[in-house]
Amino acid sequence: MKGQTKIEFVFSLVFFSILILFLTLQVTSNISSALSDSYFDSLRARAWSLADILVRTQGDPPNWEVNPASARYIGLASEPFNLSEAKLREVQNNCNLLNKTVRGPYRLVVYDEYGTLIVECGFGGPELSSGVTVPVFIGDRFGTLTLVVW
Repeated sequence: MKGQTKIEFVFSLVFFSILILFLTLQVTSNISSALSDSYFDSLRARAWSLADILVRTQGDPPNWEVNPASARYIGLASEPFNLSEAKLREVQNNCNLLNKTVRGPYRLVVYDEYGTLIVECGFGGPELSSGVTVPVFIGDRFGTLTLVVW
């Protein structure tokens, strides 16, 4: 008889279609998750790299705090992991200086060992962010530098 199909064929076709739909959804879900993980890893690497520049280098030129307009990039250290109080004051007075080193949305916070806020600069961004906290010295005091990037 022409134009008639067996019920087994219809069930097989429906089952095959559901299977293909399920597999497609699984693959796209995994790809999306992998891309998100990759982006987070790149944010983490960027946060570490930028924090490393801030806490290990003096900037360019090394005495940029004397003439902030001459700075090509900002470093906060007088020596590695020992932050210059003059540079911290200059950044606190003009957070835009950090834009020469940190591109894109960021938040920088520096506290001393007593919990006193020394520097707070930056702004937020999209939901996904990554941050690092680095132990530092601020003159003769212990402190922390936290940098979050988006």
